Amino acid sequence: MHINHQYLLDLAFKLHQAVPGLRFLDYGCGKGELAEAGRRMGLDAHGADIFYAANPESREELKAKGALGHYIHEIINQRTPFEDDSFDVVVSNMVFEHVEDLEAVSTEIYRVLKPGGYLVAGFPTLECWREGHIGIPFAHWFAKGSKARHLYVLVLRTLGLGMFKTAPPREWVQERLNYLDIYTHYRSRRKIKEIISNHFSVQWMEGHYAVFRLDRSRARKLSALLAINPTRWMGVQVFRRLGFSLLLARKEGDGIPVEKAPWKGWITKW
Repeated sequence: MHINHQYLLDLAFKLHQAVPGLRFLDYGCGKGELAEAGRRMGLDAHGADIFYAANPESREELKAKGALGHYIHEIINQRTPFEDDSFDVVVSNMVFEHVEDLEAVSTEIYRVLKPGGYLVAGFPTLECWREGHIGIPFAHWFAKGSKARHLYVLVLRTLGLGMFKTAPPREWVQERLNYLDIYTHYRSRRKIKEIISNHFSVQWMEGHYAVFRLDRSRARKLSALLAINPTRWMGVQVFRRLGFSLLLARKEGDGIPVEKAPWKGWITKW
């Protein structure tokens, strides 16, 4: 299981210990690995996805094993098939950069979250240095369809950079840039916070994820540095540019006790 899914599953399990019977939704679940793993652990876990055209296999695989319509559901016209106030926690892994209408998605997540519930969402922003879908740094900083972007990406691909290099450089560049144009919608952190703040109180928790990841690597001793400012601030800034941002949004109301949240002590406003 990918480290991001391990992290989100660990969060869900710890929250479940604080709030027995907790329900969580993986919004943009892809092949449903996170929801499936959560259910194996005894969690009331569900997933939802639009199953977009670039990855049609996910829907068919889930349908074949009986998950689709059971604990995995299809998002149609930005609407999930759940009642209002259905979930204690909604998680989302690398989804927001693919969403064209983030306001509509935010509104829908707000609808299905219980009062006092949380949204935990990880996503790359416009500030990231590396474009993670094609592996070319700064490719998402250029205007879509621009000649400058095409030439820049072609040069770096010819020099050996890039991911999924199964086609000759020129063909690869055309395919990969078409994907970016159709399926990615990068925004600045400020803009994302502005949109999500229309419904939620918003904070950030990259430091909490970084410690989780470091503790499971050979560099685990470095995690102690993130407990110290300004080292934490510097570490978070680097992580946001080389990795992604991790947003924590709370719906107003009573819900999961703040003192029992596993990220206590690690959330920031910057």
